[in-house]
Amino acid sequence: MINGHPTVTVEHPDGYSADIDTLIADLIRECWRLGIDTSECCQEEGHGMARVGFLTLTDMERFYEVVTRKDDDEALFFAWKWELWADGGLRGTVHFPASQIRWLTRCLSALKVEVEHA
Repeated sequence: MINGHPTVTVEHPDGYSADIDTLIADLIRECWRLGIDTSECCQEEGHGMARVGFLTLTDMERFYEVVTRKDDDEALFFAWKWELWADGGLRGTVHFPASQIRWLTRCLSALKVEVEHA
C-alpha cells in the first residue's frame, strides 16, 4: 500500500514496472500505452481529488489534448488544478476529481494508435 491505498503492479511498455494505486492503475496504463510518461499519481489525496504527475510538459500537454478533445463540456474541467515547476526540467501535475478517473481512462483507451517507445 502506498498512501494507505491498495496498489497493483503495472508494467510499462519499456519493460519496467511500478506499484500504482488500484483505482487509477488503468488510467496510468493507458497514459503509458500512448507514450504519455508519468512521474507519480494518487487515486484520492483528500477532498475527493486524484492526481497524475508528468515527467515533462510535453507529456502533460498530450494528456490535456487527449482528454479535452473528447468532451466539449468545460464544466468537467472546472475543478481541475494544473501545477508546473522546474526540477531539472519543466514538469507538471494535474489534480482532478477522483470521480472522473473512469471517464479519463475511457478517453485515453478510445485512442487506438500506440506510440513506439524507445
